[in-house]
Amino acid sequence: MKTLISLTFSILIYSTLIAQNQEQFIYSDVVELNNISQEEMYNRGKLWFVNTYVSANDVIQLDDKTGGTIIGNGVFRYNSKVFNASDRTVGLIRYTVKLFFKEGRYKYEIGNFRHESTSTSNYGGINFGQITNDSECLNPKKGMGASWNNKVWKDIKSQIDHDVKSIISSIISGMDKAVESKNSDW
Repeated sequence: MKTLISLTFSILIYSTLIAQNQEQFIYSDVVELNNISQEEMYNRGKLWFVNTYVSANDVIQLDDKTGGTIIGNGVFRYNSKVFNASDRTVGLIRYTVKLFFKEGRYKYEIGNFRHESTSTSNYGGINFGQITNDSECLNPKKGMGASWNNKVWKDIKSQIDHDVKSIISSIISGMDKAVESKNSDW
């Protein structure tokens, strides 16, 4: 019994240490737009969500106009470029977009990336789960070598980088455009 308790305690400590070493993989920046009110910033951010996602209502998880915060969850496809077992890792990358607004500036954070296989392979899908800043895969998949795990890990992060740069460009472009007034003569 003492051995089981000691083993359980050791596993708990090891898991905690690994979790502490894994830093979030986040893209973040503060962008200044002088002489723009917090309300106008918020309206631009809300319009960006509406124009970017098929159903902004399904994406947005927090919408706080007074506090100047919009948080949503998005997803994009992952198609592996690693030849070996690529059909088992094809799937989705889920992520969170946070927009914060203050007078004359806004902040975006894109992170909480999670890989989820949607494979229909007879051998089953391989999920990499939470993507962190770690340069190597710390949670290797059984039956696959360390080299393969690290290649897929780097491929996932490379595709995230590519897709997120497009999202950031879209945010910056959307936030630069004034929201039309309700009183405009259309």
